[in-house]
Amino acid sequence: MLNFLNHFTVPGVEHVTIFNDDQDTKLFYMVPELPSLLKREDGTPSFALISFARDFTLLADKATALPTGETEGGLLQLTTSLEVSQEDQQKIRTYIAGGMGDFAFPRLSGKRIMLMRAGALAGGDIKLTYPTWVDGTVAFHLFPSGGDTFVKALEGSSKPSLVNSNLASYTALLGQEGVRLIRNAIEDGWSPGTINYSVSFVARIPNLKVHVWGESHDVYNEIKEHCTITETYRNGNSTRTYRYPQVSSLSELRDISTNLHIEYNQEDFRAAPAGGESPSKAIEDLVFQIVNQMVMQKFLSPGFEPGLKAEKLGTDPLAHGDGAKMPGGNQLWLKDFEQRMDVSIDFTFEGSTNFVVEKHPNSELFAVIDKEQVKKSIIEADLSKPYFTLLDVPVQVTADFDRDPIAAIKVFLEYDQEDEQGGGRKRQVEEFLFDSNEDRYYFRVVMARHPDGTPKDEYTYRSQIIYKASAKSQELEPVKTTDRNLIIGYDQLNCVNVAVYWGAIPTDAVQQVQVSFRYPGVDLPSATADVVLRLDAPQASWFTYTGDQRSTEYEYDITFFMTDGQRVTLPTQRSSTQRLIINAPFEDKLRATFVPQGSFPPVASIVVTAKYVDGEYEKSDVHSFTNSAETWEWSIDLRDRQKRDFTYKVDITYADGSSDAGEEKPGTEGTILVGDVARDMLQVEVVPALLDMTKWKLVIVRLSYDDGAGTTGEHTVQLTAVPPDPAALKWTIPIKDAGKRGFAYQIQAYGNAGEKHIVERTETTDPLLVLEF
Repeated sequence: MLNFLNHFTVPGVEHVTIFNDDQDTKLFYMVPELPSLLKREDGTPSFALISFARDFTLLADKATALPTGETEGGLLQLTTSLEVSQEDQQKIRTYIAGGMGDFAFPRLSGKRIMLMRAGALAGGDIKLTYPTWVDGTVAFHLFPSGGDTFVKALEGSSKPSLVNSNLASYTALLGQEGVRLIRNAIEDGWSPGTINYSVSFVARIPNLKVHVWGESHDVYNEIKEHCTITETYRNGNSTRTYRYPQVSSLSELRDISTNLHIEYNQEDFRAAPAGGESPSKAIEDLVFQIVNQMVMQKFLSPGFEPGLKAEKLGTDPLAHGDGAKMPGGNQLWLKDFEQRMDVSIDFTFEGSTNFVVEKHPNSELFAVIDKEQVKKSIIEADLSKPYFTLLDVPVQVTADFDRDPIAAIKVFLEYDQEDEQGGGRKRQVEEFLFDSNEDRYYFRVVMARHPDGTPKDEYTYRSQIIYKASAKSQELEPVKTTDRNLIIGYDQLNCVNVAVYWGAIPTDAVQQVQVSFRYPGVDLPSATADVVLRLDAPQASWFTYTGDQRSTEYEYDITFFMTDGQRVTLPTQRSSTQRLIINAPFEDKLRATFVPQGSFPPVASIVVTAKYVDGEYEKSDVHSFTNSAETWEWSIDLRDRQKRDFTYKVDITYADGSSDAGEEKPGTEGTILVGDVARDMLQVEVVPALLDMTKWKLVIVRLSYDDGAGTTGEHTVQLTAVPPDPAALKWTIPIKDAGKRGFAYQIQAYGNAGEKHIVERTETTDPLLVLEF
């Protein structure tokens, strides 16, 4: 059996305590002090976190917003153990076979236990095992739940397997916040849970002899002074409790009572090596437990029984308040109370002692598993992807059974595929009868799979048309398709039905649109038709039979009736669409912004006439400026986005009655200056790089321009210790006369010491004004 007094740890495997067997010197027991996770056959830990996203189609349909509840969750699975890895077991074997340094382990000889060197053991002779577990509990604790969004459920065994490595498995269903918190914990390196074991096993201390004797009344008078006293103090809502004294060792018991004699054999046990646990100390603790249980509680218990009358109770000298009485459970404190018990104590114990040893291995979850291994154990699952893929096809027809000469339409659908992953043949045949505009059916079947697992989604359908005025139905050829929304239109029914709509058409430019349809090669009254679209009648339709022709292509012409009386007709177009949207023929817009130039007065008005011509399409507008603050943005729709040239003419009238009739000029998109337009630009830049702004708190530079013919301008630059905006140092002014480029400047500088520097108005033509003073 496991010898409790002879144990050691191996360097590098300090978390495992090794005990020797008290009969077989080659047998050693391993007791882990830390829990671990079970290793799979491939060496990976038995840990998995499945993060899943909910199937949105089950939460809400496509026409409904998702609910505010959880859209993701997780499933945490792990198996804990008290296991010693093969790598650590090999270290233990090597350490024992190497002599264990100065350590020696016991050997039985008769009824005596002795110590011997371990160097004689070979590595192959060493046997490692786990102790025989008697009882135990295990618990896996995640972070506090905090509601269903953290931990919805936690299932697992509260007791380990009690076989070898004490396995226990747990499964936790996590809410949306729970799975996010665990994944963030993995990234940040902190543990959201703990593993807590409490296990016990049987150990033996061989050849122990204990003899206890003495007179009970003498022992009683000595030890009653040292029984545990409990005092409780209350202050408002707080309570404090004190306990004193308490005998906790055999040496203390011997010091207290000289009349209680205790002897036990020590000669069978030798001192432990340096750094090891002393066998003598373990024996002393065991003897103290025996004396405490067998003598103190059993032999002396009659003297400690409660039940004394209240009037015989003494006064507690430590009690607070006058005349406070001791509770009945503390009668040993009654020093003035006489109680005699003449009992002789004579107790002898001899033999091997078996007792239960408790261990409490516990650890944080991520302390027993590597962070990178945890990351590799995360599985992401999309619950919207089922294992069995369903082919779910809504089937509709676009026939108008009320107005069209069609009585009914039969649609036959067939799915026939072989599952190449062992699922067998998947076959489904359906027949749907449509005789109303509201009819809608569903063709559903579990699809077969390709070898790579992808679904086979091809199926076949064919149609049968039953006309109102004919007893003969028309069969259409079978069609193979993978369409997940099957709408059988007029292109399969030997007729054309076109719905035409008013689209992106500017109502300020177009009054109405005429669409002329015709189906070539068919001599029927319905083969040609004209429909008119307006803003108040934005929809129309055209229907015709195509006879024996299978093509659904038709021709149409579009004429736009403009609000200014013009007509724009587009070339003939061809289409086979059943839904025709008419948009304006304009491909783009041309935009130009006219900006007036000059002073009002002497300028009284500036009249701009802009004109654009593209074949029969012509557009012209006139605008008059009476001040320089307004602008005019002229925009027109273009039929040809490549043709962007236009012309404009500017007429100027002055306040004195004179006028200037301009000539037609070519225009370009963007900003166009009209009126008294400047012919050149004067650009001046102030350069303060040579100024020492630690001496000047403010420098003001005033710039001015006057050509004597009405063109003037001013600009001011202020400089401080704060670096100026480069744009503020530049001044640009339009000038009419390119030869007049002179300007004037003035400078006022204010120093930190109160001094001033003034530069009076100075004329210059140098556009670079360098400040230096």
